[in-house]
Amino acid sequence: MAISKAELAELVAGSMKISKNDARCCVNAVLDAICGSLSNGNDVRVQGFGTLKVVQRSPRLGRNPSTKEAVPISACNTVQFKVSQALKEQLPQVMPL
Repeated sequence: MAISKAELAELVAGSMKISKNDARCCVNAVLDAICGSLSNGNDVRVQGFGTLKVVQRSPRLGRNPSTKEAVPISACNTVQFKVSQALKEQLPQVMPL
């Protein structure tokens, strides 16, 4: 289950004992700062959580699953997330199939 930005703001409001409106402003400010940093080409490192960085994906050849026709996919920038070791250790272990 995913958590929405509104739900995240509600959790922040509850844990910080501030109004939901103030919490929503805080969440928006943090997300805006992250987006601004990434768009300037900087990495975002949050200790104990992980690292976000912009990487360039090279052009490649994809396939239309319906027609099996080859389709060129142009190069683009995307955001890559690498989880920190501290967060990895907190996540439950998944049994392989």
